[in-house]
Amino acid sequence: MANKLSLLLKVLAVIVEVIKKDANERKSAFDPKPYYRIFTNILNHINSVNSILVGADLQVLASIAQSFHSLQPAKLPEFCFTWLELVTRQDFMPKLLRQDDHEGWKYFKPLLIDLLRFMEPLLRIGELTEPVCILHSLYTYIHTYAHTRLLLVFTNSDS
Repeated sequence: MANKLSLLLKVLAVIVEVIKKDANERKSAFDPKPYYRIFTNILNHINSVNSILVGADLQVLASIAQSFHSLQPAKLPEFCFTWLELVTRQDFMPKLLRQDDHEGWKYFKPLLIDLLRFMEPLLRIGELTEPVCILHSLYTYIHTYAHTRLLLVFTNSDS
């Protein structure tokens, strides 16, 4: 299992570096769609029954979370909508937050902070353009989901 996880880490590192290089070279002509497909295929495979990484959920999801952290919107604004869509995917965020003993929360927290740091200057201005409104609505979705999960955790901890 360690060899497979090590290989995944190397693949993710290469993908992150290629995305950074492509975004920096192409700037406004950058197309994030191929990279979105790569990550969604990885997530789909990891969540499949036949995954070679079964049993290493937290390690795999943590590795992907760290890759997403490396691609945060403040560093790569060209990738921000794709980044947010990947971070909030139903086969990533909920699965990460449902880990035993809430271990996944420590990997999701930096992603939420990344989003808030990126949005803070945009929200401080007070002029909410359509892209900022979309980011804000996605943040609200994340925030609502996290509060609901936290409420469920407190409710279930009494029993």
